Amino acid sequence: MNDKRLTIALVICALLLLSFSLEQDSVEIAHSNREIKAKAAFVSTVSVDAHQADKHASNNTQSEFVYSHRQTEFLSPYHWVRYKLNADACKAPDLGKVEDGDSINPFDFFELNIEGDGVSQAFLEKLERRLMLVFRLYGVLIGNENLRRVALNLTVYKQSEDYESYVETIAPERTDSLGIYSRKTISASIRYNNESQAIETSIHESVHAITHALIGATPRWLNEGLAVYFERIGGSLDEPVVSYNAGWVKEDMSLRYDSIDFWQLAGMESVWNNGTRPEILSLYANSWHWLYFFMSSNDRVQALQRLIRTERKLPCTVMDESEILELLNTAIPNFEVDFLRWEESPLEQSQGFSFQVTEANK
Repeated sequence: MNDKRLTIALVICALLLLSFSLEQDSVEIAHSNREIKAKAAFVSTVSVDAHQADKHASNNTQSEFVYSHRQTEFLSPYHWVRYKLNADACKAPDLGKVEDGDSINPFDFFELNIEGDGVSQAFLEKLERRLMLVFRLYGVLIGNENLRRVALNLTVYKQSEDYESYVETIAPERTDSLGIYSRKTISASIRYNNESQAIETSIHESVHAITHALIGATPRWLNEGLAVYFERIGGSLDEPVVSYNAGWVKEDMSLRYDSIDFWQLAGMESVWNNGTRPEILSLYANSWHWLYFFMSSNDRVQALQRLIRTERKLPCTVMDESEILELLNTAIPNFEVDFLRWEESPLEQSQGFSFQVTEANK
């Protein structure tokens, strides 16, 4: 009888321990969700302040970044899904609509995998900080509710011959490049000449990966324009700053190349593929210039948002230039005239952005 009572007592103790353990797990999960909610920096509006941007740029090294590394989870009140994303928006799984944007922390979608003889701890930290700013601004452009996990896979080569040897296997005509992104392997390779160049090239190629995963197929001017634009991002988490690209600008802060009107730029896909080096450099410069224009005021940012969000609805196809022109003219009537007026003034050396949550969107 005593043995039977002892057995019953042990069973009761085991059940109590199991119950306590499950309760602790439940508390831990609830705390985890509250922590995400508290850390979330949901962006509902972005304001542009090109004139005040310079004062924020000096704070770049003092910025504190706090974000959670949830590399295998997407969490919201509507989803708790463990998945491995096919980083191609055209083939990516549909995770459903997220209706509570306040629960989304953009940085929970960001993953950086980097290797190579050109990677030091200092290099990694600088690159990661700046890429986080890029990812936050992408949350503005496409809407945080449309973010997906993006794994950025980079290899940095400090020896030029190693870089050229690898590139030779995937794109022999690009062995003289500074970086290359492969849609097939969803990874980028970077040539390291110096730290500043390698970081900017890493950002450039990472933006191609982000665009591929979040938007899908895009016009070349938009794809390259975004990549070149974000190369110079810096500043703090709450106030990112994007500086001008000195390679595209003369001393008087005007464009170094002949300016191309938007209709012409949007119709030059064949030149991107088959043009001479001077022609392609001109396309890079003009694509960057148009992105700098669109990111220079709130109404222009909103026009770019409309374009990108429309483009991502059909991620396997590229919008026709006439559709793009019509959409932009609807958002900003006679936007090309607006561009010509903007172009008459010297380019601002940097563009600053600040984020805020409006009552209407809480």
